[in-house]
Amino acid sequence: MKAKKIIPILVLTTCLSALGACTQNDQKISFGSYWQTNSLITENLHEKLVYDVEYTDESASMFDYTVNYTNGQYVTELQSATENGKNILIYKTELTINVTYTYKGTASETFEDKVVTEAKFYPSENSLRPISSFKEIVSTSPANNGSTLESCYHKFHYETSVTYNENCTGGTATVTENPDDETPTTKTTEFTFDKDKYSRLDNETLLFAIRGIPTTTNSAKIQTYSPFVEREQIVALSFSAETATEFTYTENGESKTRNISYRPVSIVLDENNPGATQKAWYAKVADTTKNTYRNVMLRLETPISYGLGTLVYKLKSVDILSN
Repeated sequence: MKAKKIIPILVLTTCLSALGACTQNDQKISFGSYWQTNSLITENLHEKLVYDVEYTDESASMFDYTVNYTNGQYVTELQSATENGKNILIYKTELTINVTYTYKGTASETFEDKVVTEAKFYPSENSLRPISSFKEIVSTSPANNGSTLESCYHKFHYETSVTYNENCTGGTATVTENPDDETPTTKTTEFTFDKDKYSRLDNETLLFAIRGIPTTTNSAKIQTYSPFVEREQIVALSFSAETATEFTYTENGESKTRNISYRPVSIVLDENNPGATQKAWYAKVADTTKNTYRNVMLRLETPISYGLGTLVYKLKSVDILSN
């Protein structure tokens, strides 16, 4: 199975984040429900966020081909629910984007890429402890140069599912390659978490989980399991100083232009070869009982492999739906 090769682009687009530190030995965080207007009570929430995803390329390609991403959209949906008599959260995301590869300025081809996820986990009072997740990836990822148009990219189609045991000390992960084939390749792995000092989250909830980090946290590490590399990974983040700027988006169908205070955060794997660093902007808590912007992610920048540009996510709309 070639799953490790797909990590450079669309996998990283939606799977990196980190949490906060408490003490030198125990770096777990006490999450707050800052995605709610009032974080001190239990709110029945059904939220939908839509982001435009734009491609920026500030340097010439070092290869014989170029890439261009268009029609990008990222949608997240958060909903409270009850399962087996317990309160849980269900978090769904969908990234869709077109990518065009052009070889030596002449031959080109366009593909429709997508990443769809669904994760179930417990609320903040249970440390966002993961229950399960599912992910489908259809990715046309850049290759390390190429001698023909067809060799400029790698096409992948994967599905992953992860189920955690009750105490989140481990679980089971399944990766399926080419799930639409008559004979797909499937591998199931049992895993355990070795370290106990970091908070443990599922990959598919990580960008959301940053919304639950207190403003007193300046840097942190968290622990997650990656089904693609078949091992635990530690993800580090570092918050920058608070700043503010104007954002324009629609809220329940009404156009809004607001000056919003936010905290930038850098997100990167804590490894010898960490790969690219993602950068995100999250609205800052103003009042825990009247948190107007609910720590929403306002912007995300995720670099593309081989220095081929950056995908920039910009908040387009916020809708609070009936649950």
